[in-house]
Amino acid sequence: MKLHGHPMSNHALRVQALLEEFEVEYELHIVDFEAQENQSEAFLKLNPNGKVPVLEDGDVVLWESHAIMRYLCEKYERFDWYPKDMIDRINVEKWLDWCHTRINPEAVTIAFNTFRNTGADEKITNAKGWIKKILPVLEGVFKAQPYLCGDKPTIADLSLLSSLMYLKMCNAGMEEFPITSKWYDQYFSRSKLAKVLPAQDAA
Repeated sequence: MKLHGHPMSNHALRVQALLEEFEVEYELHIVDFEAQENQSEAFLKLNPNGKVPVLEDGDVVLWESHAIMRYLCEKYERFDWYPKDMIDRINVEKWLDWCHTRINPEAVTIAFNTFRNTGADEKITNAKGWIKKILPVLEGVFKAQPYLCGDKPTIADLSLLSSLMYLKMCNAGMEEFPITSKWYDQYFSRSKLAKVLPAQDAA
């Protein structure tokens, strides 16, 4: 099994963290974006979008982080992370969609324009404005229960954690939401994200 990723891609890191959680042996290939490896003919055969992550597992080639995480849960029968029960699974799917469409686009905008496109202050300000409207949803959830879908972590929590990681790295206002900030700090220290991104400070 081979994972094509990058240490600054939260999408790739969430997949790598899940592989670590499952204690699966895998080869990690860091895609060289500076050399535009992601636009090479060989890479585009794996993912025509030119993005990471990409998972190669024998004849199976998958892209899109949430699809890869679903695949890994099914392959290794880790239904504690991705339940088989229809209602429980739909609840996980709901939060995966929410992470993908609500918080992650703003987190990526903030991180990209902080580290790669300096000077785009208006984009960062706009994204932070949306974050202030989005994070109260999580404050309500984590006030009532320890994880997005109840009392156990799922792949939805790992997806969320990797997006909040960007907000934490960029000092993007998470401190204004103490319940979510506490959840992040406590869960990050227990998750395998701390292993795949050892430079990240969870304190």
